[in-house]
Amino acid sequence: MATVEVKLTYLDKPYTVTMSIQQLSIINCFASADSMTVAKIAEVTGITEDLLVKTLRTLIDANILSVPAKDDVRMKTEVLLNLNMSSKRLKFKLPAPQLQKQVEKESEQVNNTVQQDRKYYMECTIVRIMKTRKVLKHTQLVNEVIEQTKARFTPDVNFIKKNIEALIEKMYIQRTDQNDEYQYLA
Repeated sequence: MATVEVKLTYLDKPYTVTMSIQQLSIINCFASADSMTVAKIAEVTGITEDLLVKTLRTLIDANILSVPAKDDVRMKTEVLLNLNMSSKRLKFKLPAPQLQKQVEKESEQVNNTVQQDRKYYMECTIVRIMKTRKVLKHTQLVNEVIEQTKARFTPDVNFIKKNIEALIEKMYIQRTDQNDEYQYLA
């Protein structure tokens, strides 16, 4: 996202603020008026309602703009330019508004990566245990897997079972004649 440095000269002190293009377009709406409704800002800037509300929230939190009810920003809300804004720093940066979809997508990607890494780690642990023991009962294998993986994460028993089944399908291990026992295949 592109950023710009803006000098706010309408205040007692000249503040230099680094902000996004959307934040600048909202600030420019107040060049001719000290107050404006959110609907009017949306009309002038062409920013979608969702992004506009989030962008306005960053400007309100930075005290550059103000609204009568701080928590409530709707299309009919009157937004005021804060002519009494003051800050300890003469130069500061405004955070870019985070879109919820973007955050959800990133967190979903992280979760998928973590699950994939855990799956591979679990399979390696099971194979390592079975390689050293050759034959092992199900409960002993599950307990040993939990013991060895608890430093990284606490695995769910169902997750362990799924990985054992995957390794059986990949022919790393097999069930013995006794159904609750596994044997390592070289």
